[in-house]
Amino acid sequence: MAKGLFESPKKALLFVGMTMFSVAMLVGTENDEGALIKAASAIDPGGQAPDARYMGNTPSQDRADPYRDDAPPTVFASDEDLIDSAEGFDPTPEGVEPYEPETDLGASETQVVRIEPGDRPEVGF
Repeated sequence: MAKGLFESPKKALLFVGMTMFSVAMLVGTENDEGALIKAASAIDPGGQAPDARYMGNTPSQDRADPYRDDAPPTVFASDEDLIDSAEGFDPTPEGVEPYEPETDLGASETQVVRIEPGDRPEVGF
């Protein structure tokens, strides 16, 4: 449908026109209220502020002001206190030698196997 809709300019123009009309009906125009504004006014006629008893116990601006004059001054730590000296202990166990794998795998000579075309390799153990 979407591919066939924009193949002709007339269909695309009709789609744009219908979309604009739908938006104008929903949101409204300069002279006419839309469906959203009508629904909002039906829910809250007059656009009144909420009642104070529903606001809860919020602190006043004076009590919640973090920048008041009687607040203690902020003291920053020095750089020496913030930098870690990275001292610690060596986690390597004592008395244990590190593992060294055996390097001799049993083959002392290099063997080259040559397979000619038409030969079948023997498989066996």
